Amino acid sequence: HALRRQGDTDIFQCGLRRDAGMVIPDDRFRLVHLTDIDIFPIFAPDGSRVYWGHCSLLTGPLEAYEGGALYRVLPGRQYWENPPELILGKLGGVKRLSFFPDGRRLLVSHGDKLDVVDVEAKTRTPLGRPALHDPELPANRPALSLRDPVVSPDGTRLAFSGYIDSGDPEHGTGWFIYTCRLDGSELKRITPLE
Repeated sequence: HALRRQGDTDIFQCGLRRDAGMVIPDDRFRLVHLTDIDIFPIFAPDGSRVYWGHCSLLTGPLEAYEGGALYRVLPGRQYWENPPELILGKLGGVKRLSFFPDGRRLLVSHGDKLDVVDVEAKTRTPLGRPALHDPELPANRPALSLRDPVVSPDGTRLAFSGYIDSGDPEHGTGWFIYTCRLDGSELKRITPLE
């Protein structure tokens, strides 16, 4: 995505070519031209569509924000010949998109929620999970705050950044990488507290 002078962002597509051993963007063109903010573009696994999150300007309290939406377009076409298709609206602020291997389901991180969206049926199901706590720290610590979750290539696990407060300002406070099963079980911290 790229920022326009008015503060809006658009989604662009480009090819890649090699030149003197470097990979260089080539043939850039605007794929999406909507007002407000368009973020986190992702190709469907088969390359047939480009999906992205759209965020309207905040006009009320942050906790009640529902100005997010999920859209898609055909790749390889300029925006004027390629109207966007709304998949779902009334999402909180979209933070990350990640496809399941079947190419039909998309994990959408929005607000503090995770939903599984069936992009063909245009339905969403909350991804139920318990509060997650670092398995190597005392259980009385606050639950992890999740950021940037992605689905594993086999569709059975998540990887994400989790914020912890170890209780010791010199050690183990900050963002760390975790993995778990979709239901939150088998939680494992991948990066060391150091």
